[in-house]
Amino acid sequence: MIKYTGCVLLFIYVNVCLGQADTIQYGPTMRFPMNFDSKLFLMRDLNDFLNLYTKGGSVAQPDLMTMPLTDELNDIKRSEPLQNPSFFKAYLENVILLGDTSYFLQLSFLGVKDGTPMLRASFNLIAKQNIDHFIFSSPLQKNTQNWKRENIENITYISPDSIDKTKAFAFARLDSFYNTKINVPGQQTVFIKADNFPDALYLIGVNYKSDYAGYTYNSLSDYSKNKRVVISGRMGKFPNYDPHDTWHEKLRTVMSDSVINRPVDEGCAYLFGGSWGFSWFQVLDSFKLYVNQHPGADWLTLYKDGGKFNMGIYQNGIANILNALLVQKIQQEKGFPAVMNLLSCGRREKGDANYFKALGKITGITENNFNKEIDKLLK
Repeated sequence: MIKYTGCVLLFIYVNVCLGQADTIQYGPTMRFPMNFDSKLFLMRDLNDFLNLYTKGGSVAQPDLMTMPLTDELNDIKRSEPLQNPSFFKAYLENVILLGDTSYFLQLSFLGVKDGTPMLRASFNLIAKQNIDHFIFSSPLQKNTQNWKRENIENITYISPDSIDKTKAFAFARLDSFYNTKINVPGQQTVFIKADNFPDALYLIGVNYKSDYAGYTYNSLSDYSKNKRVVISGRMGKFPNYDPHDTWHEKLRTVMSDSVINRPVDEGCAYLFGGSWGFSWFQVLDSFKLYVNQHPGADWLTLYKDGGKFNMGIYQNGIANILNALLVQKIQQEKGFPAVMNLLSCGRREKGDANYFKALGKITGITENNFNKEIDKLLK
């Protein structure tokens, strides 16, 4: 794998071109390995591409392997500390000819405050020319094109070396279990190895993003047309995954984050995937110790006020644990579609009125009898 590097903080870009927010800029010494007309087509289409995705746009037929990169472009021009939605400007730094009609691009988003340049992010793109227009994609496909591929059930594992078969089959079973819960039995997953989170970012075309400064291990995922891609930059032998986080990722393939009630979502993740490396039964046993140490606990107040309990060095939200118990009850009595209704009751709001309205409709549990019903579940 070839890792290209280029100069990021080019002061001349800033001095010459700072004022034009929606047009990508480049320095006067920039070399374009193409004729003049192709250069014009490239700049026109690259501007259109960036203006679409930096503003949260999408296309009808997205490329799944490019979606993790375009997600990272969303709102990239914004500076939250300065409350400026277009503080960072796009600068093209490098264009490299890969083949007759393919190019490797490097670009960054830079801003200047009090004479000091600030780097927001740096990206790599693949540009493919088709006569008078260019199509842009993530380098993910190119970066992994010579890697090994292995199919197990609904999973395609992509890795530069051998996979851990025991873990691969275990993940396939977990994925199938979650597919059943969210009612998408045929959903496919492409699972790609990364050594760590910076490597995962590099594979999709992100050289640097200030949001992730200091992150060592994490993963990226996206979804389109009943197929999911995961780039795992976690610790451990590949496939390296967290059952808890996998639930969150799977749920968002069928339900918009804008309607998901996070404590219920966490409750499902605890129930099905445990937390912090502990199984649900271990978490529950630890929570029951907390219950015994706090007789007569006011669960409604603890739920609303964000109460927590410690499990070793890890903190767990009490609302999450209580929802795991409630999800278990609802699933047993009414099936998982009823759980999905509770999951989609809306983002958490102060006072949790939307949550208790949905919970009351599904189970008959209201704010008035919440403490009594929770005590029953804890016996």
